[in-house]
Amino acid sequence: MRSPTGRRRPSRCALACVCAIALARSSGTRAGDYFVNPSGTNGAFTTVQSAVDAVVGQTRTNRANIFLAPAEYVEHMTVDKPFVTFIGQGAGLEDVNISFNSTHASRGPWGAATLIGNSATAFMARNLTFENFAPDRNITAALALQSNADRAIFDNVQFLGYQDTLLVDGRARQYFRGSFITGDADFIFGDATAVFDQCTIESTDYGRLRPPTRHE
Repeated sequence: MRSPTGRRRPSRCALACVCAIALARSSGTRAGDYFVNPSGTNGAFTTVQSAVDAVVGQTRTNRANIFLAPAEYVEHMTVDKPFVTFIGQGAGLEDVNISFNSTHASRGPWGAATLIGNSATAFMARNLTFENFAPDRNITAALALQSNADRAIFDNVQFLGYQDTLLVDGRARQYFRGSFITGDADFIFGDATAVFDQCTIESTDYGRLRPPTRHE
């Protein structure tokens, strides 16, 4: 069928096919979905790092979603790939805990239990906890998380530690919403542009926030 301008209009059948394909792609498990469970149930990855290592082919519009079953994952974690999302499947953010005992002295340069690297552009995490359970000795940095990723988003995430709990760095842009951060010495620091929206920030001792570094 032609329009008044003489151009052929798409048929209703063609439009229906396009819509059907779009709906099929939006429903069910996408190729970008990964599942983690310490039990290995249904072929799930048993560690968070192994799931991250397996991620391939993700894009801005087809993210790699890593679903984490309720558990404590004791592992030293690094995310170095873009467009990755961690989604805790517990009833609350404390049900999924990614933790490690790591310090500046033992692992350097900052000793972060979890590192979100510069190449992890647009990293997202939701409904889980990052923790560094190094003892509180106020001797050296013991980061729960270091994030260098630009456009990183943390939604309903808990950060637990003592000295230098959370490093927002890399001159990146990062957004924290409805999250909880606790520590007792310089526990939020770095040179990123970070927004803390409806977050709870708790000092357990004489902790303080370091003002952002300015770059002329």
